[in-house]
Amino acid sequence: MRTNATWIIGGGLAALALYLVLRPGEPPAPPPEKAEPDLFAFVRSMQGTRPDGNVTVAPGDKLVVDAELGHLFDYYLAGLGEKPLAAIRSQIEAELDKRLAPIPAREAKRLLGAYLAYKQALAGAEQALPAQADAALAARARLQAMRALRGNYFTPEESAGLFGASDAYDDDAVARMAILGDATLDEAQRQAQLAALDQKLSPA
Repeated sequence: MRTNATWIIGGGLAALALYLVLRPGEPPAPPPEKAEPDLFAFVRSMQGTRPDGNVTVAPGDKLVVDAELGHLFDYYLAGLGEKPLAAIRSQIEAELDKRLAPIPAREAKRLLGAYLAYKQALAGAEQALPAQADAALAARARLQAMRALRGNYFTPEESAGLFGASDAYDDDAVARMAILGDATLDEAQRQAQLAALDQKLSPA
């Protein structure tokens, strides 16, 4: 008897399922919702991120040349190795066209070309630097090489806008390395010199 009841219940469920599938006049079930796409999938390592760089324009459609523009360039350039340089440059230019009107976008693209040429020249200049046992001296030599090259690619105003903030940070870091590595200083002198550097820092 239990076997018959099971067969009847099972058969009834199968018939009901068949009826629900074949019932005329019913719209098909909606497809499952797709997952939200990644915010950014230009390269796999950056999936789920947003491009850096709050690029702005001053009155008169004049591009503001500041660290934010460099942040935008560097964000995409971090994908080098996963994408060729030509593809990265095209993506940056597309982003500039999306964010900016034609006149500032054209200026930003010109600066992008200068920025890429500068970075390539810098790589060669760094390889030519002599080896230094002192970390602070090595870092200072690299900074000097960087700044010497910039005049070939940027005006002083462009250099100040793109690199001024990072230069201040780098100068402070190198000065601290020199203090910490100076064996002629006792602890009190070292702390006093570090405190003097703290006083020179901007609030930012």
